[in-house]
Amino acid sequence: MQILDEFKRIFEDRYAVAQGEKDKGKKIIGWVCTYIPEELFYAADMHTVRVLGGSENTTKADAYLYSNFCPFTRSALEEALNGRYDMLDGFLAVNSCDHVRRLYDVWKSYLTTPFAHILSLPHKLSDNALNYYHKELLNLKTEIEKFFGVEITDDGIRNAVEVYNKTRSMLKDLYMLRQSDSPPISGAEIMDVVVAGSVLPRDQYNGMLETLLSEIEDRDDPPPDDGVRVMLSGSLLDNSEFIKRIENLGGLVVADDLCVGTRYFWDLVEEEEDPVM
Repeated sequence: MQILDEFKRIFEDRYAVAQGEKDKGKKIIGWVCTYIPEELFYAADMHTVRVLGGSENTTKADAYLYSNFCPFTRSALEEALNGRYDMLDGFLAVNSCDHVRRLYDVWKSYLTTPFAHILSLPHKLSDNALNYYHKELLNLKTEIEKFFGVEITDDGIRNAVEVYNKTRSMLKDLYMLRQSDSPPISGAEIMDVVVAGSVLPRDQYNGMLETLLSEIEDRDDPPPDDGVRVMLSGSLLDNSEFIKRIENLGGLVVADDLCVGTRYFWDLVEEEEDPVM
């Protein structure tokens, strides 16, 4: 399908896409980890880009991070050291694990991204943890406003939540199609769709998702439906070729538990009175 090819092309050209938004005058914010509230930056009229790795070896990054650190953090740093994230005006991370924490430390110390911030993420589920993280997000909001000279209003955040919830709902609708006996979209194809959203302007991405959902069930070249149905579970996987290999060997990837997958979009943000909460 032409629309699926377009999603794949966009992700492959993600650095050029981000630079294009920069050339339009947008502030570009790179982020790591799905706990990052993209809505705050959307409400500030900024463009967000998910920081991901590449396919090259990590010769440079290995000089800054321990060799036993996960390949993702070393690969992401390698991309940055090679200048591919030079268009960023800000870099945002979360202390979700020691590896990402060290990636942030090295990024802030050795790269020239003007704004760098790390969110302290509680690792317990309790009212105190919720209130703590709420304050962390309010502090992030204040830091964004102060550094970039912008105002992030509650109405702006509510509008952003509505826009991002639309993305989440459409991606979930797309995933639910895979429950059928003959899924109209393969696991590799849906990965291309999801990762394209890591760089596309949100309104453009939502428009493309609407087009895909309107056309996907009537496609004239559906994927094979006789494979062993597989669920992928892990952390960060953005390489659709990896999934394609599974499917070429007779698997049919119909579900995932990945942070570049269901963990990124499955639950809607509740549109409560306090939008940050």
